[in-house]
Amino acid sequence: MDVHRPDAVRILDFPHAAEHLSLLLQALVQAGMRLPADFLSRLLHHLKHQGPRALFRLANRLLAHLTEVEEVREHLSYFRKRATQMQYPQFRTQGWPIGSGSVESANKQVVQARLKGAGMRFPTPQCQPHAHFAQWRL
Repeated sequence: MDVHRPDAVRILDFPHAAEHLSLLLQALVQAGMRLPADFLSRLLHHLKHQGPRALFRLANRLLAHLTEVEEVREHLSYFRKRATQMQYPQFRTQGWPIGSGSVESANKQVVQARLKGAGMRFPTPQCQPHAHFAQWRL
């Protein structure tokens, strides 16, 4: 992507960020941290409307024994590497989608329907150009 579109904006799909955040919180609870029942929904709301600051404040305040847990460390590393891709308030202000639902829906409704429809049987070499073309047309 960097070669063909160096100006492309990289956005971490919000549902994927939510999944990793949920797994991070589960790992923290399993490691002995007590969290409010609504903590995930509050963090997600904050992430979507104010960005990742609260998540990183939480990460910076974790006790050393928690950050030594492998799963916790993995998810924190995942978020730290993608901090610039989680500027959701800025992306939303600029009109960028923060979730891939529309792309996934288009793939299911258009691409799959065309390739899997009645009488639509293509040998593998012919499917690739169709899929590639459909990807860039969406």
